[in-house]
Amino acid sequence: MSKVIDFNELNTRILNTQPDTPASQLGGFALSIEAKTPAQLAEEALKELKELEPGNTNRRSTFSMTSHAKRSIELVEAVTNTKRYKNSIFAAAGLDVEMMNRLRLKAVSNPVIQAILDELKAETDRRDD
Repeated sequence: MSKVIDFNELNTRILNTQPDTPASQLGGFALSIEAKTPAQLAEEALKELKELEPGNTNRRSTFSMTSHAKRSIELVEAVTNTKRYKNSIFAAAGLDVEMMNRLRLKAVSNPVIQAILDELKAETDRRDD
């Protein structure tokens, strides 16, 4: 997590230990930024998604319903006997996008999920990311 920086203490340390450094010449102020790993950033993103209210509170946007997307929906319906796409294609596709992005975030720290996503990307990598 991020640390609270005591600038007075930091300034005193810099001036006392490094009198001829550029930081000292600028008044001794320096900002320490805690670097975060991709896994830490992904974990924070997942926490933020968990804190969102369930359901769609956004305006409806359009998306590209390609022949591949349409056929994949038909195949999923046929194989799994799901009815989730029958009422609102926008709601179901929106949930699919959210679930896919959650998987991408989890894959940052899980090599098994990343391998599956890499395989899927290779299978579907045609023209866009």
